[in-house]
Amino acid sequence: MKIKILRYLILTLLLSSCTIYMPKRVEKNHVPDRTGKTHSEYMNQFKNKKDVLISFGIADKQEKIEGIEIWYYDKGTTTISNTSGRSSANLKDNPYGDGINANTNNRSTTSTTSSTSYVEFQFEEDNVINYRTKGVNYGNVKKDTLKRKKRWATFHGILIDYAILIVVSTTIMAITAPQ
Repeated sequence: MKIKILRYLILTLLLSSCTIYMPKRVEKNHVPDRTGKTHSEYMNQFKNKKDVLISFGIADKQEKIEGIEIWYYDKGTTTISNTSGRSSANLKDNPYGDGINANTNNRSTTSTTSSTSYVEFQFEEDNVINYRTKGVNYGNVKKDTLKRKKRWATFHGILIDYAILIVVSTTIMAITAPQ
């Protein structure tokens, strides 16, 4: 009788447990805690030439096209080189007994990619009207922590489930124990 009651309690606890309930509740009530700025938010904070000069300094290159002044900041060039190849060897014992015949075949390819990183600001009079970037990311947004919160909620749910299971099973054993 005790075993059947314990099995029933364990099954009930597993199907309607805190291990399932708590992560679902965390997910339902989750408000993304986003701190920091995205790259666009960071770049949009520059409103005039003074703001750009304070953060980026004097431009590497300046030009004026149709009334729009362009400041160009060179952030360097990255070169990535990838080499891949295949090599095979064919070794055969010479049937005439005068050594081993060896044939080798080598093939390799190399690809190189260069990428220039830059920041460009476009001004109309003193105001920034546009920016362009390539190869840079000034964003510093921290990742959302929902997965981590759900993991902690699951862990706490398991602890609560085991505590309930121990209390209930101890109580049942004490009640059903022969006197």
